[in-house]
Amino acid sequence: MRNGIFTLESGLGLTAPRKVIVLAALALLAILTYLPFIHLPALQDDYLQRNLAERYGPPSGWGELLHDPLYRCRATSILMTAATIHLFGPSVPVMNASTIAVHAINVILIGLLGCCRWIGWPLSLAAAFVFAVGERHHEAVVWYASLHEPLVLLFILIAMLSLIRALEGGSRLWWAGVSLGWLLALA
Repeated sequence: MRNGIFTLESGLGLTAPRKVIVLAALALLAILTYLPFIHLPALQDDYLQRNLAERYGPPSGWGELLHDPLYRCRATSILMTAATIHLFGPSVPVMNASTIAVHAINVILIGLLGCCRWIGWPLSLAAAFVFAVGERHHEAVVWYASLHEPLVLLFILIAMLSLIRALEGGSRLWWAGVSLGWLLALA
C-alpha cells in the first residue's frame, strides 16, 4: 500500500527481492557474530532450564507450570527448551544454536520494521545491522538460560509488525497476530 504506513516499495531504492537478500545477509551476519560461542559449555542456570523443561515441558506439566509463580512468566522459553531437547536431544551446541537462530530471526524482524513508512528502510536496516553484530546484548544470546529475553523481543516484534499491518487496513487476522504476539511475550 503506497499511501499508508505499511509499504514494501519505498526506501533505499531497493526492490522487494533485494530487501529479502539484505535481510538474509543481516541474519547471516548475526549468526556469524555468535557462531564462535556455539561450543560454550552449559552454565549452572542452563541445567536448571533443562530440568524445568523436563518437568514442565510435556503437556502433563503445563498445569503445574501455570501454577508456578516464579517460572510461569518464562513458559515460552521452558517449552522451547523442552521442544529442542525432544527433537535434538540435550546437546549444548544445539541449544546454543537455537538461541542464535532466535537472534537471527529478531534481526530480520527489526529489518522488517522498515515496512512502516514512519520508520523507513534506511533506519530499520541500520538498526538491524547494529543489533546483528553488536555484542552488547551477548548474554541473552550466548547464555541459554536467558532464552526468555530473545523470545520476548521476538513476540513483541511480531505484535508490532502485525499492528502496523492491521492499522494499514489489512485483514482482521492481523489483530489476532497482535494479540497472540502480546500474549506470548507475557508468557
